[in-house]
Amino acid sequence: HPNYVVVIGEIAVLPLCFGLVWYALAFSALNALVLAVRIREENAALSELRHDARH
Repeated sequence: HPNYVVVIGEIAVLPLCFGLVWYALAFSALNALVLAVRIREENAALSELRHDARH
């Protein structure tokens, strides 16, 4: 998930440019929760597609 790495960086760096450390931490934590769910769901969907392609 290379694009997610860029998004993580953007979410952390932009508030830090303005000295908003707490915003960077809060939004990074929220983003981590969203990405955890999203990546789990994407992997499950891809796993089903791979399984269906084999049969």
